[in-house]
Amino acid sequence: MEYLQKIKIFKMSRKVMFGIYLFVMAISVIYVDHFLPEKTLGYITGDSVKRTDKDGPISSSNPADGPTVDVYYISLTVEGGDDKDVLVMRNEDTRSGWPFYFKYDSADLYALAQRYNKEHQLVMVNHYGFRSPYFSWFPNITSIEPAKSGDSTTSLWRWFFNLLHLSIWIYLGFKLFMLTVKIEDEID
Repeated sequence: MEYLQKIKIFKMSRKVMFGIYLFVMAISVIYVDHFLPEKTLGYITGDSVKRTDKDGPISSSNPADGPTVDVYYISLTVEGGDDKDVLVMRNEDTRSGWPFYFKYDSADLYALAQRYNKEHQLVMVNHYGFRSPYFSWFPNITSIEPAKSGDSTTSLWRWFFNLLHLSIWIYLGFKLFMLTVKIEDEID
C-alpha cells in the first residue's frame, strides 16, 4: 500500500513540476521575444509628443509626481494592410539601460519620421516590444530607414535568438524528463 501511495505522489508531483516548467518556459519565451528587434514596413501617417512620468502621460487626471520626459509617438500604416492596419509606436531613448539598444537619438528619429510623413515615403521601422491597448504598451522604435515595396521584414537575429532560446528550454525539459524517469526507476 505504501508503495502505491509513493507512486501516486510521485506522478502528481511530476505533473506539477512539468506544469511549473511549462509556465516558466512560456514567460521566458515571451520575455525574450519582447526585447528582440522586429521590422515593419509601412508609411508614417502621424506623430505626436507627450510629456510622461513613471505613471504614463501627464494630464489633469495624472499630474506629474516625479521626473518627466518627452515621449514621441509615431503612427505607421502597415504596407499591404488596409487603412485600419495602423501601428502606434513610441520613440523613446533607452540610453544605457535595459534593453541594451544604446539609443540616444529619439528626437532625431522623430524629425526623420516627420520628413518621411511629408514625403509619403515607404519606410522600414525597426522596433521591439508589443502593442497592447489594454495595458497602454507600445513598441519602441530603434531606427527608421527608407524602403522599397517588397523589402523583407524577416529578422535573422530574431529567428536565431528565438530558436536558440527555445532549444535551451527543450534541452532542459528533456533533462527534467530523464531525471523523473530515473527517479521512477529507483522507486520501482
